[in-house]
Amino acid sequence: MPVTILAPEDVVVQGWDRLSASKIGAWDSCPRQYWMQYHLKIKEPLPSAIVRGNAVESCVSRVLRETPALIHADSPDRVLVSPLNEHGDLVDSEEGWLGPTLDVIPEKNRPNDLDELAKWAHSRIDAHVERCTDEALMNWLISPHRIGGAENLDRNEIIEMAHRGIDLHLEEVVNCHSNLTNDALKNWRKGGDRSEFPAPDGFSNSGTHVPPEVSTGSITWSESWAIARPWFVDPDARPFSMQTIHPEQWFQGEYDLVYRWDGKIRIIDLKASMGNNDRSRLYSEQLRLYSWLWWETHSREIIVDGLEIWYLGPGRRKIVDAPDENELIKISKEMEEMYKILTDVKSEDDAPPNPSPIYYFEEGGILVGKSEVVTERCKTCPYVALCPNGGHDALLPDNKTVQIKGRELLLTPVNDVVTRVDLEGEIFSMPREPKLQDGGVIFEFELRQGLDNVTVKNAWNTAPKNVTRSLRKGVKVRVRGGLPSLWRGKTEISIDQYASIERSEGSLPTDIEIIEIHPRVNVVGRVWSVESQKGTLPDGRYSDRWSITMIDHTGVINVIGFKMNVPETSNGVNRGDIIAIINAEPGEFARRKQVKCIPGTSILRLQENENLPSWKP
Repeated sequence: MPVTILAPEDVVVQGWDRLSASKIGAWDSCPRQYWMQYHLKIKEPLPSAIVRGNAVESCVSRVLRETPALIHADSPDRVLVSPLNEHGDLVDSEEGWLGPTLDVIPEKNRPNDLDELAKWAHSRIDAHVERCTDEALMNWLISPHRIGGAENLDRNEIIEMAHRGIDLHLEEVVNCHSNLTNDALKNWRKGGDRSEFPAPDGFSNSGTHVPPEVSTGSITWSESWAIARPWFVDPDARPFSMQTIHPEQWFQGEYDLVYRWDGKIRIIDLKASMGNNDRSRLYSEQLRLYSWLWWETHSREIIVDGLEIWYLGPGRRKIVDAPDENELIKISKEMEEMYKILTDVKSEDDAPPNPSPIYYFEEGGILVGKSEVVTERCKTCPYVALCPNGGHDALLPDNKTVQIKGRELLLTPVNDVVTRVDLEGEIFSMPREPKLQDGGVIFEFELRQGLDNVTVKNAWNTAPKNVTRSLRKGVKVRVRGGLPSLWRGKTEISIDQYASIERSEGSLPTDIEIIEIHPRVNVVGRVWSVESQKGTLPDGRYSDRWSITMIDHTGVINVIGFKMNVPETSNGVNRGDIIAIINAEPGEFARRKQVKCIPGTSILRLQENENLPSWKP
C-alpha cells in the first residue's frame, strides 16, 4: 500500500518526531542546518519557486485522475473533485464521489489513436493549469514568510512543465498499450479487483468498480490510459494525509507517482526544475529511501523494481538504481542508526557547523563535480546569519530589561523561559472523580503544599496515560513536566502526554514550590519569521491567529495569539524587527517552546528591520 492511515489511539511516534528523507538531507548537508530547521523549527523563507512546483504537480495529478471515457477534451477544469469529510480527509465510503455520476462517453467519441489521446491529455492540462497556478500562488501569498514577488513567477514555465509531465506519462501509456498481457487485460476488464489505495480516478476506494473505459477486443487507447495510471496523491486530499509510515512509525515519506500496471513497482519523483543544482544530490538518495520504505511497509516481501526522477524543466527521466535485498537490509540498519543519532541531538553542540561540499549538476541531474571550498555551502544557507561559519552579526538582542512608560521591566532570556514544572504535594480535594478514557485518565484535583493550593487537571482534549490510578483525596503525588497557566487569576497545572503524575514518597530537590510558579513572562527577540497574521488574507478569508518566530542571543521561541488577545500593534511587526512581548503566558506546542498572547499582553516594536543588519551578509 502507498498510504498508511493511523488511528489517533495507535500513534506511537508523532509525525514531527519521525525521520524523513528531508531530515536526513539536511543533516548530510550540515548538522547545524538540521538543528536550526528541525530542532529549533526555524523555517526557511518561502521563495516563489515553490508556487511552480505545487502548481505543476497539482495540474499533472488532476489530469492523471481524469479519463477520456468520462471527461471531454473541452470539459471544465473541476468535473472530478474528491469529497472530503469534516476533518478534511478523503471520504472512505462510496458517498459523494463524482465518477459514478458522470455519463460514460461512447467509445466512438473517445480517442482512437495515440495522437488523439495526446491532444485530449494536453487539452486537459490547459483546462487545469490556470486555476492550479492561481491556487498555488494564493497559498504562497497567504504566507507572510514568503520572499520575492509574484512578478518572479513565470506562468509559461509552469504550463510547459505540466505538459512535459503528461508527455512522460504518455510514454508509459504507449508501453502499456504495446506490452500489457491478454490475461492482465481480461482481469482488469472484469472490475472489482480494486486495491485499498488504488490510483485516484474519481471513484471511491471501497466497493466494486467496473472501469468506465472497458471495451472488447484489443486494448483501446482509453483503456491503456486508465490501466497505466499510476498511484499519486489525490490533489484534493489534505496536505500530508497520504504519507507512508514505517511499521515502527519512526520514518515517513510521501510518494509522487507509483506505477504498477505491469505487476512491477516503480516509484517516480516529479521535479518542476531543470535538475542543475545541488538539490539533485539529495533526490536520488530520497528515492532509494522510498524504495526501502515500500519494502518495509510490505512485510519485506515486495522489492521496488525501478526508480526515476522526472525533471520537467528539460522533460528528462533520470534512472536511479533500485536497491536489492542486501542493500535494503543495509539501508534499514543505517536508518535505525540515523534515527538514534538524530534523536540524541539535544543541543547545538551535538550538531556542529560542518557543511558538506556543494555538488554541481547539468540539466537532468547529471553530476559534473563538486566544490573544493569547505564553506561554499554557507554562502547559500538560509541560516548563515545565525551560524558561527557565517561571520555575520545578526544583532540578536541580549537585553536584561526594557523601559515601558518610565517603568523598567525584567526580561527573561528565551532559553530560560520555563514551560514545564515538577512539584509535589497532597491531593486536597477532587472536584471531578477520575475517569478512564482511551487508555488514559480524565481528572481534576487540588494539590496542596502547606497553605498553598493549585489545580491539576488533564490538558484540553487529552487523556494522559502516565497518571497513577491512585488519585484520591489525601494521597501524596508528584507532578512531572506539568504545564503551568493562569485561569481567571488562579494557577493551573495541565497534564498532557509528555507529563506524568506518580505516587510520592517525599519531595525532591527538583520540585518547585507553588508560590514560585509564575506563568507570565517578558521576552525580547528579533523576528525571524511572521508565520500567520491576523486580519483579512489575500484570498478573502479572515484569520484570527497571529504567530511569529523570534530569536535572542540564547535561543528561539514561537509567539502566538488568537482573536481578541492579539494586540493591534502586531499588524506592524515584520521580519527582522526587534520586538518585546510583555506579560505573555509560557507554554508549548508540538514540544516547541512558545509564549502566548493573553488579555493584557503588549507588543512593542523596539527597532525596525530597515535600521538593522540584514539576516544575510
